[in-house]
Amino acid sequence: MKEMIGLMAMTFLSSYSFCQETLQSVTDRGNTTTQSIAIGGNALGSYQGYKVLAINPDFNGSLIDFRNAGDKSFHVRYDMAAGLILESRDGTQPIVLQPVYGGNVGIGTTSPTNKLSVNGAADFQTRIGFNSKSQYLGDGYMFFNATGGLNDFGIRNDVGDILLAAGSASPQFILKPSGNVGIGTMAPAYKLDVNGEVGTSRLVVSNVGGGITWPSSGSYAAIDVMQGADMIFYNGMAAYNERMRILGNGNIGIGTSNPGVYKLAVEGTIGARKMKVTQEAWADYVFDSSYQLPSLTNVETFIKENKHLPEVPSAAEVKKDGLDLGDNQAVLLKKIEELTLYIIQQNKEMLEMKKRLAEVEANQSK
Repeated sequence: MKEMIGLMAMTFLSSYSFCQETLQSVTDRGNTTTQSIAIGGNALGSYQGYKVLAINPDFNGSLIDFRNAGDKSFHVRYDMAAGLILESRDGTQPIVLQPVYGGNVGIGTTSPTNKLSVNGAADFQTRIGFNSKSQYLGDGYMFFNATGGLNDFGIRNDVGDILLAAGSASPQFILKPSGNVGIGTMAPAYKLDVNGEVGTSRLVVSNVGGGITWPSSGSYAAIDVMQGADMIFYNGMAAYNERMRILGNGNIGIGTSNPGVYKLAVEGTIGARKMKVTQEAWADYVFDSSYQLPSLTNVETFIKENKHLPEVPSAAEVKKDGLDLGDNQAVLLKKIEELTLYIIQQNKEMLEMKKRLAEVEANQSK
C-alpha cells in the first residue's frame, strides 16, 4: 500500500513538473511556447487575447539591446517617465515616442511638443500630406517657429489654395488653382492681384497688347501697348475711353488716335499761360537797305484780287492745312515791319509837303 501511494506521488510530481517547464527548457529544445514570457519579472498573462513578452515588467523601465561584433549596439528602451526611446549606444536618441505627452513623437529631441517634433534637417523623397482637424478644418499648415514668433505656411486642401502668412493666422499671400496670385487679397481676379502699394525699379510687360489697368468701383484707367509699339491711355466712368496715344514713331495725339505727321496733335482747345516757339527764319531782313519794299499800289491790287495780304495764308488755306505758329508770326512781323516802313515813308513825304507849303506861304506874305 505504501509503495502504491509513493508511486502515485512521484507520477503527480513528474506531471506537474513537465507542465511548468521553463523558458530555458523550451529554448534548450529549440521549441516554441504558447504561453506569455517574462524577462526579469513575472509574466503578465494575456492582453486583449494576445500573449505577452514582458521585459522587466516589475521595475521602472525595460530595454532591448541589439549588438554586433564591433561592440556597436542599438537600444529600444522604455522609460516610465520618458516613454519609448530608440537610441544608439553613445546616448543619442534618434526617435522618442512619449505617451506622457499625448503620443507625441520626437526625432533628435527628448521633449516633443507636437505630434512630430524634429530637431535637425529632414529630407522627404516623395511628398508630405496634411489632414488638419483643428480650427483650420479642411486646411493643412506647416508652422515655422523662430524665437517665439509664429510664422506659418499653409495649403488649403479643400480648394487647393496655397497660402503664406507671417506672424499671424491671417494669410497675406495666396496662389489659386487657376494660377492667379493675390498679395493682400484672398480673391485675386488676375494673374497677379495686389491690394496695396507696389515698389519696383522697372516693370516689364512682355506681351504685345498687354497693359496696366486701374479699376475702381465704376471708374477705369488703363495703359495699353499695342502692335507697332503704340501706347494708348484710357480713362472713363462707365467704360474705357481713349484720351491720348503715343505712336511708335513718337508722335502724340491728344483727343485723337491719329496725330498724323505731327509730333503733337490736339483735338480741342489748348490753354497755356506761356508758349515759346523756336523760329530760325525771322523778318529782320525787311529793314536791310537792299530790301525792295512793295509799292502800296501793288499791295492794293493784290488785296482786291485775293482778299488777303501778300504771303499771308487765306482763310481757306488755314482751314485746309492749318497754321504754322512760327511761320505765321514771322509773316505777321514782316507785315508790321513793312507797315512801319510805309509809315516812315509817308511821314517823310508829309514833312516835305509841310516844308514846301511853308515856303509858299512865306513867298505870298512878301
